[in-house]
Formats: sequence, C-alpha cells, structure tokens
Amino acid sequence: MEKIRFAVIGSGWRSLFYLRIAKALPEIFEITCVKVRNEEKKRFIEKNYGYKVVMSDEEVFELNPDFCVIAVYKKDLASVSRFYLEHGMDVLSETPLSLDLEELEKFKLLIDGGRCKFMTAEQYYLYPKFSALIKILESGIIGRRSYLRIGVCHEYHGFSLSRCILGYNGIFNPIFARRQEYELRQTFSRYERFNDLSMKESNREIAYFETRDGRVLLEDFTPESYRSPIRPISLYVEGEKGCCKDFTFYYLDEKNETHVVPLKIESHMVKRNDINPLQNEVEVIDRIYFEDECVFENKFLQAILSEDEYAITNVLINMKEFIDGAMPSYPFYNSYMDVKNTSLLYKKLGF
Repeated sequence: MEKIRFAVIGSGWRSLFYLRIAKALPEIFEITCVKVRNEEKKRFIEKNYGYKVVMSDEEVFELNPDFCVIAVYKKDLASVSRFYLEHGMDVLSETPLSLDLEELEKFKLLIDGGRCKFMTAEQYYLYPKFSALIKILESGIIGRRSYLRIGVCHEYHGFSLSRCILGYNGIFNPIFARRQEYELRQTFSRYERFNDLSMKESNREIAYFETRDGRVLLEDFTPESYRSPIRPISLYVEGEKGCCKDFTFYYLDEKNETHVVPLKIESHMVKRNDINPLQNEVEVIDRIYFEDECVFENKFLQAILSEDEYAITNVLINMKEFIDGAMPSYPFYNSYMDVKNTSLLYKKLGF
C-alpha cells in the first residue's frame, strides 16, 4: 500500500496529534510538510518532531500531498479551508468549519460545485471504547435506544457521539439548558499537571433534549471531564430490553434471565518521549471483549497510540479512501446536523 501523504496546516495543540501519529506509523503515513506562521513555530516543530516546515502556501502546493489537514484557530478554519479547496487541494478540517449555519450552507455549495473532497475530522465515535460500545448497541441487545445521559464531551463532539449511541440522525430539540459557573480543584491543562492544590473557574452545562421520534438526551457536562483524573466520564443509555451504564451492560435474554456484563478491556501502558509531558505515558488498548466476543481489536499494535490518536488514525485512512472514491466516514450532512444542534443549544443557553 502506498503511503498516505498529507500536509498539516497549523502548529497548535491539535495539530501535534497528527505529527505523533505519523511518527508512530511511518509505514502508513508521510507528512509532506507542516505549514507555520513564524520562525519560532518553525524551530519548535523542526527541533521536536523533525518534519519539513514551510511558511508559504506555494511550498505546500509544490509538495503535492494527497490532502491537507487544516488545524488552525477556529475563527480561521473556514477561510483557510476554502483557500486550499479553491487551489485544488482536498481538505480534512480538524473541527467543524463554523458554528454559523449560513456560513456552512455557503461552504456546502462550494464543496458540491467543486472537484475537491472535504471532510471534518470528527473522531469520538471511533475511540476504541466507544466503537465497541456502539457495535454492541447496534446488535440490538438492549433494543431500541430511547434515553441517553452523557457527560463525555460537548458541542458538536457531544452531539456526534450521542447520535451514534442512540442510533439517531436528526435534530435534538432543547427543552431546557443552563450553564452554571463554579470553582473546582485544578488538575490538568492540555500541557501540564497542577500540584499546588489551586482552584480554577469552570462551569457545568446541563441540558435536556427531545427528538421527534420520542427519544431523550440529557447532557450533564463539565470541561474538566476531558482530562481530570478525579472527574471521570459518565454515560447511561437505556433501551427496551436493558441499558448500559459506564460500559457495563444490563439486559434480559430470550429466557428472561438477567445478565450484567462489563466490557473486558485489555490494554497496556507505554512510555514515550514527547515535548508535552502529559503525552509521555499512554494507555494502548489492545482488545475489548463483550462476553466471549472480541468487539474491538487494535489494528496498529506496533504503534504507541492513545485512544484519541487511534481514532484520528482511522479518520486519516478514511479520508484517503474518500478521495479514492469511497463514502466519507463523516459526511458533510452529519457535520451540519451536529453544528445545527450546537447552535440550537447555544440559543437556548442565551449565547
């Protein structure tokens, strides 16, 4: 198989995921270049990751990557993605282009009318634990899913994952939403661990949604859940024949006997060297079992990949398959729906 060659536009926290993935899987990926805005960023990438760094769009074009990963500031995502598409490049946007629906609709016209491919790199449903969970739910073991309480991720990420868990692809109508500000113990940021028992300002967002076909979504989320070891993620999904709470299934079989079955996760911890100290110890998930069935098996066991990196690896492969004629793993319609649901939530919150 030929290597998947891509350029990374941007040098922030999210862009570094792509650099680590290519470093971990050099037989699959080749980064043609990383485009940055200044000499300081150029020196940082060259010193810590060793990739070719450029500072002009012309140099990106000359290297002819299969596609460009756009990982710039959110406010610039749409304009930078548009620029590369208009110059004949296929584009993988690191997050949805905008929370403005009108801007998204205009962008869709550009995609539909152009010859280049575009996809958003939504990845939560591809995490090993979530992909295993969704696979089991789709088997029908708890029946039609009608209720979900989730505190895993927020905004479009939260709606994307909620759609997959509930098996629903429409509008979540917000009935109630409130965001409460409060203080809590600071543990981790994106780059450091806090050991001084300091406090920080944060918030909790609680929102209740209903769908046209009678499903209910309850969001109970704090941003600290992304990284805090003292605020683990939480989810509960209920169906006609049972439920799943935090990766443990409760269900009735055909003989009306009760089963309580947790996912059995086989993993190992690995140390690596990265400029971000919080990325230096990684839990690599090997396999996940439900009862006697393997519902997830790591396809890249030779590599050191976190759950996030494993999911993004699959997005990168899916992007190349999309360019070559396959269906996108995350169609533009899905991105539009997740942004629309986010927009409805923000309106309910009064933002």
